[in-house]
Amino acid sequence: MANILRAAGFRGFTELLLELGANPAEIYAQTGLNETHLTNPDNIIPSRQIVRAMNLAAEKTGQADFGLRLGLRNSIDFIGPAGLLAKQSETLGEALQALSRYISLHNQSSQIAMSQYGKKCLLTYDDVTPGMNSNPHLCDRSLTVGVNFFRSFLGRAWTPSAMFFKHRKPADSSLYEKTFACPLFFDSDVYAIEFEAEALTARSSQTDPAMRQFFLNYLEELKRQNLGGLPELVENLIRSLLSTGCDQEVIAEVLDMHPRTLQKRLKAEGVCFGDLLNNVRAEMATQYLLESDISLTDLASMLGYSELSAFSRFFSGHFGCSPRNYRKANRADCG
Repeated sequence: MANILRAAGFRGFTELLLELGANPAEIYAQTGLNETHLTNPDNIIPSRQIVRAMNLAAEKTGQADFGLRLGLRNSIDFIGPAGLLAKQSETLGEALQALSRYISLHNQSSQIAMSQYGKKCLLTYDDVTPGMNSNPHLCDRSLTVGVNFFRSFLGRAWTPSAMFFKHRKPADSSLYEKTFACPLFFDSDVYAIEFEAEALTARSSQTDPAMRQFFLNYLEELKRQNLGGLPELVENLIRSLLSTGCDQEVIAEVLDMHPRTLQKRLKAEGVCFGDLLNNVRAEMATQYLLESDISLTDLASMLGYSELSAFSRFFSGHFGCSPRNYRKANRADCG
């Protein structure tokens, strides 16, 4: 499984750090994140970097409830099309089923499950990012967003029957008590929201059947694409990680495999990492040269080159002319 997360998962992160007196640049540097890369919500980031950044943020700010605070700034929209489909669902039960089915398209380390016992239901959430044993802030953020999503169906005054957290009770739990207004159970074996089963039939007043079908079709197509071969997956990861410094070792880590294993598996499919990297760079270079006014220096950086001269050599070798001449000639043809 590729351990990746959409950059939308960091919405509000920088602003919250600044409000709490922390230095975002320091946290990004220590966790290997590129702040510019986070501005596009659909960019892909290794899950481990997100978890490390969240944990470090809580440490630097001294806020054990950092994840909860971030969750209060987010809505279900932050998980992208899956969240938008959930908002268009006719009932809360249908919405929760949609989130469970499609959450992996936002964060492939997320797990959502629901069980019913008598008149109660338990919606559990967990993050299983490999190599990260403790992800309390990511899970707190998700539970907070989840409770607020329930309230979009059931009213702002709605409260869960109970909330469960794997982590210990913080020294100051006042924000938990204020936010959830229900019995809180820390040191539990799950992260979960307990609620009355009758809530599943609560209906939305803002459902648009056409929009619901649109998002459903879109998500099914995304799932189909994600079931493609390894070369396609590697190319998609390269596109998203290129500007942050992307090599075979980085991609292998995201895919949770040894670089040699990645090399062998690509070879078995008749390709090598270097060819995939060059293909993506060539595709992105021509697209930006023809469709934007981005400077060549910025384009080189976006494609992972530290020097414009290195990008120019690559481009000339691939297309037989310089990037500048390519842009001039092809734009003239289009005109």
